[in-house]
This record gives sequence, C-alpha cells and structure tokens, in this order.
Amino acid sequence: MLNEAGDLFSQELSRIGSAVRYWGLAEGDAVDEAVETVQTVTGADLKPYAPAHLAGVWGASGITLSWLRRTRLGGDWRDGLGSVPLLEAVEAYEVEILDAAGDVLRVLAGASEQVIYAEADAVADFGAVPAALDVRVCQLSAAVGRGFAARATLGP
Repeated sequence: MLNEAGDLFSQELSRIGSAVRYWGLAEGDAVDEAVETVQTVTGADLKPYAPAHLAGVWGASGITLSWLRRTRLGGDWRDGLGSVPLLEAVEAYEVEILDAAGDVLRVLAGASEQVIYAEADAVADFGAVPAALDVRVCQLSAAVGRGFAARATLGP
C-alpha cells in the first residue's frame, strides 16, 4: 500500500491501530466483483524480533538471565563475532517470570541482554528458588512497544 509520499514500504506510525480497507482484483476481473477486505494496521513489521539463546545461571544471589538480541535489518553476522545493529532508539527489554500455568508473576526490566532475578524475588514468587524457570523475553521498541516474545524453560 502506498502512503501519501508514494512510498510502498513505510507507513505513518499514527496509522497503527486504524482500519485499512482495500479491494483486490485479479487480471480480467470486473470491478464490481471485487470483495472488500478490512485489516487493522498493527505495525508488526516494526516490532523487534524475539531474542535468541535464552539462558539462566543459578547463583548465590539469584538467577542471571541472558539472551542474544536479534535485528530486523542489517543483521549479517558472518564471522560470529560482535553484535547485530540495535535499530531502536534505546536498548530495553521486559522479562516475564511465569508460573506453571503460564501466568505472569513478575516483570523485570533490563537495558542490556541480561537481568538478575533476585533470590528474594524468587522466594517471594515461588516460596523458594525454583529448580526450573519459565520466562518470556521481549525487546521493546519506542515506536511500537513490545516486540515478539521468546519463551523458554530454563534449568541449572
């Protein structure tokens, strides 16, 4: 779909959440045969990708949770060294600590690819430091909010 500037690939952020109507025709179809379709602009193509390689290290002060950031553009990582471009205004994450039913017990905020789930928080949430931990991690975008989530069950 073209915006006012005639750009096929960019849409104004203000259109996120709005309904877009369009009609599709195959070559040779009559205009009166077109069927209207309505979709809501979600901005999904702007959401950060789910982090990869979630890991947990159990220690005396709690559980250190870590992951690798992914990127939507310019992510060639041919030599296996360094990191991919951020492509966001700031680096920010939300880590959800989940119970056995998948309900969110606690949300941790992070500004890098690592957060610590403190022992005191784990005891408050589970009664003791759990032997295994279900987590969900999202990178945040200033433009569209939470990106796609990575979920994992981690154990020592």
